[in-house]
Amino acid sequence: MRAQKYFGVGLTGFNLIPGRPADSIGGGLAWSSLNKNLGFRSNETLIQVYYQAQLVDNLYLQPVLTFVPNPGASPDLKPATVVTVQTTGLF
Repeated sequence: MRAQKYFGVGLTGFNLIPGRPADSIGGGLAWSSLNKNLGFRSNETLIQVYYQAQLVDNLYLQPVLTFVPNPGASPDLKPATVVTVQTTGLF
C-alpha cells in the first residue's frame, strides 16, 4: 500500500460575505504516512484553502490554493504550490 495512515480535517463557512449567502469559504489539512519501501517520502502533507462563488443559480466558480510542503512522491522533491480553478454546475 502507498499510504499506511491518513488524517484529514477541514472547515467550511457559508454566508460569511455580506450579500453573498450562497458562497462558501473553506480550508483543510491532509496528512499521510507513506510506504518508504516503494520509494516514497516517509509522509506527505497537503494544506488547501478555497472560495466558492455563486455565479448564477446553480453555477459556481471555485479557485483553490494548495500547498504541499513535503511532496510524497520522492524525498528529492521541493515544496509545491498549486492554484486550480473549476466550475461546478448543480443539477
